[in-house]
Amino acid sequence: MRTAQRLGFTLAEIAAHGAALREAPDSAAALSAPFADKIAVVDVRMAELAALREELAERAGAGCPLTPDPLRPTVDARPL
Repeated sequence: MRTAQRLGFTLAEIAAHGAALREAPDSAAALSAPFADKIAVVDVRMAELAALREELAERAGAGCPLTPDPLRPTVDARPL
């Protein structure tokens, strides 16, 4: 369970996949789909973080880095 949590799985995800794993004839094969799904989630988050990093780098050293950039559309209005 700790390894699954370290790999980014929530307790709810572990519980949901646990029953299927116990019934699967090949647990390694049964884990392939949840791992692929988690990789896709990680890839999306990494892309979001890369875009955030790029914007921060562009704004670093700017006159006022918190002024909205009129050329950049606001996609997500999450607070910092």
